[in-house]
Amino acid sequence: MNEVDGNERRPLIRLEEVSTGYGAQKVLDRVSMTVYERDFIGLIGPNGGGKTTLLRVLLGLLPPWSGRVTILDEPPALGRRWLGYVPQSVEMDQDFPIRVKDVVRMGLLHPHRLFRRLSEQEHQRVLQALEAVDMLELARTPMGRLSGGQRQRVYIARALVSEPRVLLLDEPTSSVDPQVSTRLYNLFSELNQRIAILMISHDVGTMARHVRTIGCLNRTLHYHGTKEVTPEMLEQAYHCPVDLIAHGVPHRVLADHDKGSDHAEHHHH
Repeated sequence: MNEVDGNERRPLIRLEEVSTGYGAQKVLDRVSMTVYERDFIGLIGPNGGGKTTLLRVLLGLLPPWSGRVTILDEPPALGRRWLGYVPQSVEMDQDFPIRVKDVVRMGLLHPHRLFRRLSEQEHQRVLQALEAVDMLELARTPMGRLSGGQRQRVYIARALVSEPRVLLLDEPTSSVDPQVSTRLYNLFSELNQRIAILMISHDVGTMARHVRTIGCLNRTLHYHGTKEVTPEMLEQAYHCPVDLIAHGVPHRVLADHDKGSDHAEHHHH
């Protein structure tokens, strides 16, 4: 990555030899990684390989057994304020009468301040976040009336409203069709002009076209700061014949042109 101005990009997240898990079960084994300003990193790996666990460590929800995590040089309990988190999409009650702007507003609030009025400045931030995801004109719409892609945009706006330095995305396109997925990726690329992005996805092909670098996580992390996914990385991450995975990728890459079909979704490992 050539920096036009020659400035070094600032490290935002540092994981150094981090191991952790649940009970006696180790899920992450000596994971080291640095996320720099303007990074757009895609993480792939099997279910149970530790991708969501890694996000939980970054959010301060799971302490490392060993190793060190810093976010803008702070421990996660403090540094998490620099993170915007978009969880895997949840099916919500269609009749629940919450409006788009109220969902975005939640990104600003601490539970004990839920019912106080927003300051003018906070109100502006809600509107700016909605504008950033192209949902401003639907601010007063009930969530239940939105399409899956629109709902995902609202959850992204909720993550943006706290003005994060890094956006954490957990399978952000898993519940939308390929057309919508492409539009969301275009949105991520725009946001990436000013915010670093770390994203978990199964959709290797589509992701590979949009992210800047890719890593494979299965207990250990294989990440070289490049976009290339080598057969060795896949072999280590998935422990299954690589030609099977290679075979899955073209389907995914073509999925965007194949609007009516969801065959691209059948290659989960």
